[in-house]
Amino acid sequence: MHAQTDADTLLWNLDPMRLAEPRETFPCSAPARLRIGPDWMAYAGNWMTEWERTGNQQYYQKILAGMESIAELRDGLFTGNKALGYHPSTGRISYDGPQELRNTNHLLTIMGGFEVMNELMPMMNCPAFNKTWLDHARRYREMALKISKNKFPVRRLDAYAAWNDRDPQRMNFVWKALTAPAKGLSTNEAALWSLDAIYTLEVIP
Repeated sequence: MHAQTDADTLLWNLDPMRLAEPRETFPCSAPARLRIGPDWMAYAGNWMTEWERTGNQQYYQKILAGMESIAELRDGLFTGNKALGYHPSTGRISYDGPQELRNTNHLLTIMGGFEVMNELMPMMNCPAFNKTWLDHARRYREMALKISKNKFPVRRLDAYAAWNDRDPQRMNFVWKALTAPAKGLSTNEAALWSLDAIYTLEVIP
């Protein structure tokens, strides 16, 4: 686990979005780039583990810098294209591209990010990020459809918003979405349905 702690320093030399979103098409003034999900979420999980195991405050501060800078983005987790600016030395995330660009961060929650955040947010003192995460949960379904015509369900986000807001209408939506008959079930859909069901039973039984 310790060997993965500083994996983000590889971003100085290797851009994870070099093929999908080349810098010449998506200019960025930061020294490196990443996606909030799954890239930053994976790094944050590494730092959380190191901080828990060793008490090293350096990694607490790096997580906090990421959270604070995400909260400062113009439209939170929907801001910009997928590859945002990143500073490996400080942990800060930035965006200086066209203001009108939006993305859904689709992989953010379905590749472990949701579980990392559920553990991490109560450990951190970053109300601004908590607000940004809740905004993402509330608006994800609408924004995914609007931005990319994406109907792939991430019911855990709705369940999180329903639990936080004590929203009976959204609670009802989540349970209807979970119990609707499936027309066909892929491996990914089965896995995500299971995670959604486990979380929903926990927060809005």
